[in-house]
Amino acid sequence: MDASASYLSYMAAVASAQGPNPLGALTNQPAGPANMMGLDLEMTRMAQETVQETVSEEVFTTFKASVPTIPHAQPHPADIVEAGSLAAMALPPTDYPLADTIPDDVITSGKLSALQLEGVVYACTRHQMVLPNGCRAGFFIGDGAGVGKGRQCTRHQMVLPNGCRAGFFIGDGAGVGKGRQISGIILDNFARGRTRHVWFSISTDLKLDAERDLRDIGCYVKVIEGCQQLDRETKVFGLPPGFKDGVIFSTYATLVSSVQKGVGASTSRQSRLDQLINWCGGQDFDGCLIFDECHKAKHFVPGKEKNSTKVALAVATIQRLLPKARVVYCSATGVTDVKNMAFMERLGLWGRGAAFNDFDQFLDAIQRRGLGVAEMLAMEMKGSGMYISRGLSFRQAEFVTVEVNLTPQQIKTYDMAAHVWNELRQALTTAVARTATNNPRMWSTFWSSHQRFFKQLCMGMKVPAIVQEAKESLEKGYCIVIGLQTTGEASLECELSKHGGQVSGFVSLCKEIYTRFVHQHFPTHIQGQEEKEDFWCKSAKDLLLGFADKMGLPNSPLDEIIDQLGGPQCVAEMTGRRGRVVRKTPKSQPQYVLRDSDTTGDMDSLNIREKTSFMDGKKLVAIISDAASTGISLHADMRAANQRRRVHITLELPWSADKAVQQMGRSHRSNQSSGPLYKLVTTSLGGERRFAAAVARRLQSLGALTKGDRRAATGADLSEFNFDTPYGRMALRNMYYGICHGEMVAGVSLDSVTRGKYQFGELNSIMQDCLTQMGVIEEGGGNSVKDKDAGVVGRFLNRILGLSVERQNLIFHYFSQCLNANVSAARREGRSVLFNDTLTSCPLD
Repeated sequence: MDASASYLSYMAAVASAQGPNPLGALTNQPAGPANMMGLDLEMTRMAQETVQETVSEEVFTTFKASVPTIPHAQPHPADIVEAGSLAAMALPPTDYPLADTIPDDVITSGKLSALQLEGVVYACTRHQMVLPNGCRAGFFIGDGAGVGKGRQCTRHQMVLPNGCRAGFFIGDGAGVGKGRQISGIILDNFARGRTRHVWFSISTDLKLDAERDLRDIGCYVKVIEGCQQLDRETKVFGLPPGFKDGVIFSTYATLVSSVQKGVGASTSRQSRLDQLINWCGGQDFDGCLIFDECHKAKHFVPGKEKNSTKVALAVATIQRLLPKARVVYCSATGVTDVKNMAFMERLGLWGRGAAFNDFDQFLDAIQRRGLGVAEMLAMEMKGSGMYISRGLSFRQAEFVTVEVNLTPQQIKTYDMAAHVWNELRQALTTAVARTATNNPRMWSTFWSSHQRFFKQLCMGMKVPAIVQEAKESLEKGYCIVIGLQTTGEASLECELSKHGGQVSGFVSLCKEIYTRFVHQHFPTHIQGQEEKEDFWCKSAKDLLLGFADKMGLPNSPLDEIIDQLGGPQCVAEMTGRRGRVVRKTPKSQPQYVLRDSDTTGDMDSLNIREKTSFMDGKKLVAIISDAASTGISLHADMRAANQRRRVHITLELPWSADKAVQQMGRSHRSNQSSGPLYKLVTTSLGGERRFAAAVARRLQSLGALTKGDRRAATGADLSEFNFDTPYGRMALRNMYYGICHGEMVAGVSLDSVTRGKYQFGELNSIMQDCLTQMGVIEEGGGNSVKDKDAGVVGRFLNRILGLSVERQNLIFHYFSQCLNANVSAARREGRSVLFNDTLTSCPLD
């Protein structure tokens, strides 16, 4: 049994038993007089000073490729690193004869670098293994974006516990080049007579990149544009010979769709999944099954398939229907959470013959033991030859946090918005009682709209600072990449529908979110008496709608930034929205136009044309949303005309760590002339830290799983934003208890919270009012927080967005002081503290 199997078996055994702490015996030292005196002195010293936690700064180690069968492999054309813990674990020996199929000029010229060849050879080696259930093992390529995943290879014949062919996981970071590694895997298999392969990705735009990667290494196989091209080419007698072999490049969206077959009474629908299985030839198919950007399939629930997403279920199904396929999982962010690994059945970590009987047992064993075990799991996966994960060094990149201080006018607007939403909450409570409304989803919709409103408001208030940062960087000779997640298209579409498809002037998304909720969800008719309208409710609704025009809410952030940076002719927009509000001339009235009317030509998609304009230097500002945050390269590529240094400004952090990594990877990739400067822009509002906190927590988890070190996800240190920790949750409970029971939290002084501005009675009264506005205690209840809200840091940081600026910063400062008290106490008591040494909070006015 190898080391990996031994470790997993040990974890499975431990998972079913909770014995005493195995490290406990190490503390049972004799307590002689001399030892006791030294212990007393040490305890006194620890109580009187801050105990500094020692954390290794050597998170990353310079990567050294291991390709023993190809001694003349060339180094990768970028500074590549590997998490220190993973670097300490060597890959197993391999004698796979990759040099037999890869042309010498591809190797000696570096078209496939040593790094990429390592991925190819270990994927091929892994595919020699067949799991006990008859399926071929898979391989996970988790290299960072730009490492060259498209050029790696595989070989397959050992047996895994579940009988399928084993798979491989390439987890390289964004920019490393997973596409090159995938291409290398396909080239090796073509050379060995396996001529049918399926390559899944997230967008048809990436087909061009796949073709480029294949051709760059001399692999001129036909790349078929999904099932749609098979439909077009299918004749009466079936497919022509030229389409019976090759690589089908399909999106995940196509995989879950269906197509109509036949005409008239014989009409039927065939799923694309069945169509692909038929093209592959059924269960004897032994070609490559590539799941590029495989994080799209993360929501798979084994045993409860109805709770899975369609994509996740389809990915699991096609693996089961093609047990001999050579599976490769590729993603820089494939496992932001252990529970997202459920679809990776070909890794052989659970199932028949594995250490864990099923995925649930595996998940429970890892989750109960935290990030430390996740780090060990990543190391064991590499040691067993199923996983590699390298990433671009961020030594060339710089990270700056830009905090935007709100102007007096912005504070006035924010405070009024907070007041209006509080009035809406109180009026809604009364209206529900008066009309006997019974809508269980009303309050969840209220808080959802509340969160989206203040998120858009925070973004809108950052626009002046974003525009200033962009203009200053352009003057210095840089070019700009602005990242956001939401475009607000749904709100814009709603506004258009109200005005017959025409708008004059920019649209305020905040205003639309607010008015839509009041129109749709504020009750005025008494239940059971639909014709009877409550006069008070009708008057309150009209009054609340009138507030919308009085708040002075900002325009759509995306349209405003484009307008202030020169309009569509200067800004390349890569988003998923169909239309936008723009000025046709600098002095004209803004109008709604479709984006595809701005350009001509139909060769590539609109986003690809916009990307080309940016990379050619015709436009020096690029704005990317979630729709363009995967696969697109916007770095200072030495092959592109625009080699200005990129300044990547983050207007809006994404909700998930994998999206954060994908977006950062757009501007930091291999073969670049300079590394990017990342600017994370936040306001001075305590509540906005909620968005950064959520991502920071997931980035730490992502680093632990895919890099073997929780600090290794991007190279950026976002720990200052991470409050969703055991200490943070404990601090929140302590603060809630103190506020509800009229007590100051132990270890926190009144002066450290208020700086002399309030007496304790005043502070506690304000805090209780804040909790009522946040909806975590009942109106007038006063002495306890709802069980579902106690300790939920994300909800706390969400809800305080709806407080006035001063109160928001005051309660956040109180929370941060409680957190610092918990961390200091833990250090004095010798308990482990996985948290940043310094916690900053917003200044009080």
